[in-house]
Amino acid sequence: MIQLESKTSTVNASQEHVFNFLSDFRNISGMLPEDVMNNVVFDQQVCRFDIKGLGPAGLVIDEKIPFSSLRIKGTKETPADFNLLITLEPLSEDTTAVKFSLDAKMNMFIEMFAKAPLQKFVDMLAEKVKLIS
Repeated sequence: MIQLESKTSTVNASQEHVFNFLSDFRNISGMLPEDVMNNVVFDQQVCRFDIKGLGPAGLVIDEKIPFSSLRIKGTKETPADFNLLITLEPLSEDTTAVKFSLDAKMNMFIEMFAKAPLQKFVDMLAEKVKLIS
């Protein structure tokens, strides 16, 4: 099992605004790595795409706890069982701390190759979330 965390990012927006923004996949299309994804389709709760070299995958918002966290899971066509937890904490009325935590169940062989790219992914999300305004 892989367990990864991003650094905590500071977003210059209220906790409610950040939560509402991240709760709709249509808003986060620009946060996902286009260099490894094709045929991306978004709606409010689900995102489907092809991962170059791996095939179809998808994400679904599984749980929302207003305005403190979101849990995203892989859809049935996704090759790995994982949870991406996004936690939000207010720092002030118009500033929010955001952290991404990823838990993934994979066999040890795949885990060896996936750990570094997945850490890069959660770190990239932590950087891009700062652009929410």
